[in-house]
Amino acid sequence: MNFNDNEVMEQIGNAAFKVLQTKGIELPKDHAPRIIKDIMAAGLEQLVLQTKKLANENGGEANVLFSNLIEVSITNRESDEGDKDGNLMVAFTPGPQAKLLAKSDDATEGEDD
Repeated sequence: MNFNDNEVMEQIGNAAFKVLQTKGIELPKDHAPRIIKDIMAAGLEQLVLQTKKLANENGGEANVLFSNLIEVSITNRESDEGDKDGNLMVAFTPGPQAKLLAKSDDATEGEDD
């Protein structure tokens, strides 16, 4: 089942609001979901752009693991026809922390990957 980001941003915003409060960062509670969404979107956009920059500087491939939550990988595309060769492709992979957060059992990561 797919969910629109607006459907979950209020919950994310409220949870992030509480976490930020514990760190001494104050946001207006009624605007927290929108502010958090904008910050997350801007951060992810910059993560992709910086990974792209690294890929361009390193022969077309780069991987960046962000806070053990998500890895952004950019690679050169290869195709049998050759018409798409050289185009950069982006992939998002859950990092170790994301995998642990999503697990539904108490086993440690690595025991049953």
